[in-house]
Amino acid sequence: MKMSGSITKGICTLILSVSLMIPAAAADYDYYVSPAGDDTNPGTLDLPFATPERAWLAAQKIRMEGDPIFIWLREGTYYLPQPLVLEAGGGGSDPAPVVFSAYQDEKPTLSGGFLISAPWEIMKNGIHRCSLEQFPVPDQGFTQLFVDGKRQIRARFPDGNSTYPDPQGYLTAAGADEWPHQKLFFDPQTFSKKSWIRPETGVLHIFTQTRWGNLQYRIRGIDPPNQTLELGAGGWHLNAVVFGSQATGIGKRSTFFVENILEELDVPGEWFYDASDKTLYYMPPAGIDPGKALIEASQLKGLVEIRASRDQPARGIHFRGIRFTHTETTYFEPYDIPSLGDWAIHRGGAVLIEGAEDCSLRECFFDAVGGNAVFINRYARHITVASNIFTETGESAVCLVGESHLIRDKTSRCPYCGSEHSWAWGKPSSNIPFQCEIDNNLIRDIGVFGKQAAGVFLALSRENRIRNNHIFNTPRAAICINDGWWGGHLIAHNDIHDTVRETGDHGPFNSWGRERFWCLRQSHGRPNSSHPAGDVKADARYQTVIRNNRFQDLSGWGIDLDDGSSNYRVENNLCIGISIKLREGDFRTVVNNIFINGARPPSFHIGYEQNSDRFERNIVAVDPTLPPFDRKGKDEEPLFYDIIGPAAEGKWFGSLNNNLFHGGGKDFRSAVHLIRVQPRKTKDYSFAEWQKMGFDRDSIVADARFVDPRSLDFRVKPGSPALRVGFKNFPMHSFGIDSGFKNRWSNAIRHKETE
Repeated sequence: MKMSGSITKGICTLILSVSLMIPAAAADYDYYVSPAGDDTNPGTLDLPFATPERAWLAAQKIRMEGDPIFIWLREGTYYLPQPLVLEAGGGGSDPAPVVFSAYQDEKPTLSGGFLISAPWEIMKNGIHRCSLEQFPVPDQGFTQLFVDGKRQIRARFPDGNSTYPDPQGYLTAAGADEWPHQKLFFDPQTFSKKSWIRPETGVLHIFTQTRWGNLQYRIRGIDPPNQTLELGAGGWHLNAVVFGSQATGIGKRSTFFVENILEELDVPGEWFYDASDKTLYYMPPAGIDPGKALIEASQLKGLVEIRASRDQPARGIHFRGIRFTHTETTYFEPYDIPSLGDWAIHRGGAVLIEGAEDCSLRECFFDAVGGNAVFINRYARHITVASNIFTETGESAVCLVGESHLIRDKTSRCPYCGSEHSWAWGKPSSNIPFQCEIDNNLIRDIGVFGKQAAGVFLALSRENRIRNNHIFNTPRAAICINDGWWGGHLIAHNDIHDTVRETGDHGPFNSWGRERFWCLRQSHGRPNSSHPAGDVKADARYQTVIRNNRFQDLSGWGIDLDDGSSNYRVENNLCIGISIKLREGDFRTVVNNIFINGARPPSFHIGYEQNSDRFERNIVAVDPTLPPFDRKGKDEEPLFYDIIGPAAEGKWFGSLNNNLFHGGGKDFRSAVHLIRVQPRKTKDYSFAEWQKMGFDRDSIVADARFVDPRSLDFRVKPGSPALRVGFKNFPMHSFGIDSGFKNRWSNAIRHKETE
């Protein structure tokens, strides 16, 4: 029976939205795969295939018949010899959906690694070794080793573990040569005292001076008398187009470690692979017998590629209930600079989706992959990433990045002040991620290797929805929008905390808006540089909405609309320990939010002339009796605004009004820093002085009367003065993943939390 495309899509979506406990009835459209199977089998439940690739080839033969096709993966590990590439485009037809799914409640794994089962020899100091001569080891070796499912540590100095912030596992650099760097200087008092026979095997991991992220370099050599590490390839992991050495410069404020040096294999859990003679060295922790443990090593950089084109997109390919793991690190792969945000990025992941429509990943587990987990690249429409777990990814969890139109070999000029920029823009491409859903995912402990990492990263994309995710333990922002091109995204009902643990600046949410009208001279607040924002909506065409999220942290800003971010609406968000920053840009409406004890107050930096931003009906609380209780400066008068570099001419804001300032009994204070005048001036304003300036004329300073702050219920009680200025309560229980997700994944969540 042949069904219409819309009916088959509806059936497939319905089936994917519930737990699949029994096989579909139409046996002609079901294939089974098992690690114990054989690809010469017919692919039935009793006689399954051995590989997902074989099942995909079988499915291709009947896709045009229209009925959904299920490829049921039985429990076990599928060690892929190469990525599973799903290239079939729909052309002018609408092929049937194909669903790769776990069979019933079984737990299949797609692995980019290989199993090591070899005799081990015990050496001195607790080190074991074995030969991998007979194993499919890539010529360059491998970068990840797993023992009983847990990632091990490549031999390093100083000792440490990159899966969590570990300041003891880093040294402070003694300096570096001129940028772009070829030498790093170290302090001989703190550096390793061991002699490195082959320093060229080593990899340097180092934070930049500004700590916007980290870089990796291959080590070319070591010069102990001159306390110098000679640097080889690397250092391309941040965008240096705009800020050059400020972005990627290293020096005396940089911290670093060196890994993959045999002589530094000296603590349990460390390993080293010698590619020259194919020997693996490992120091097992107490209780681990390498001869009996499950030992796996990575070899593939990616596991699945759904790859086609806009003209003939791949359609209707779905994955459900599958674990993805054992992929290689990718920080020495090519990186791309898609736009003018701070990011450079490798366009790849454990799952790569490009040239695709109506595809999905649901209820999958991305476990300690070496690079990005999911990369949605260039043309992609209606891709759904829902109800998955992402833990300990090498870099970001989910990336959506369109085709770049940044021109780096041309220059452009600001139409207002004439300052020259070392870049230009071509015509924006429509090969972009569009209307994708990143929904109801648990994303935690990411950015193990690359610290410029996010739970969800967007660049050059349009109208994507990032909803109901729980994201925490990240080295940088949890959600990052790298540029303002297109826009129209919805960031809603997410629960985000413990971010920016290893880098500087930002908070749970960060964006940039360095498009055609963003001016570098204006950005630096130089004298005589004040001018209008320009036609920012010509680039940020659709309004991005940040709504009903809970952001918790202790530093930076919860919502950082940085460097020209424009056309945003920010409403009904609860920010605890953090607040908001609006820098340059225009057309930002911040309404009906609650900011509790921000590490920094609501801030407006480098304002444009005739600014249209609106800050209305918000509650701003600075009170040491409210969470988080360790707010600094408890004895000072609270600072409710910090204005840095307002416009030199014309109005500073569209509107600041109808807000409530809760100071715990203390008075209001606002700080204004005039940086476009010489000498620069800073002035504090009382509430009466602030209102006389024309701001917050209908706002009030009063007790907000919160319902139950200790339980993080910051609704206000009936009769609260906040209601008189127009504030409206919003729900405090709808943040993050839903209860159904928690029930489905309770075992996996509990397992990761007890490791």
